[in-house]
Amino acid sequence: MSVKSNISRWIAASVNKHFDDRKETNYLHIDGMIRQTNSIPNYTELKIDGPYFVELSRNIFNLIVEVNVYLQTQQNESDMYASRRMLGIVHKAFTRCIPVYAYGDGPEDTGALVGVLKILQEFRQKEVESHFGQTKPSENITQSQVEGHYEMDLEMDNS
Repeated sequence: MSVKSNISRWIAASVNKHFDDRKETNYLHIDGMIRQTNSIPNYTELKIDGPYFVELSRNIFNLIVEVNVYLQTQQNESDMYASRRMLGIVHKAFTRCIPVYAYGDGPEDTGALVGVLKILQEFRQKEVESHFGQTKPSENITQSQVEGHYEMDLEMDNS
């Protein structure tokens, strides 16, 4: 099995499934899907950067993955905490570990457990919340983001 040629896809598929399973009632747009958010006032959007590879020793790699969930909320005078409720759901999805499985429909996509992403603790917190507020004065929309970083050590051929 060629782990290195598949690991990026397996990580993305596993992280996507992990966050989709924990979205509760929020609409989750996953990067790569056809965008259907134009008519949805409140939604979340998942983006994954990485993996970044650091070779620790021969064929042993440390992989770093950055996970960002962007939130867009329509401002509503009757519920000024809607965005905070959505943020709470997103924070719960940033669990300590995300199992990585060989998901897909190719011959090497067996569904087997490949490894486990573990959240990195930065500044004594596991994820960082950012509030951008109302980015366009002409629109009653607020935006925010939750970002977390995960790592996994993995043995794989360097070819």
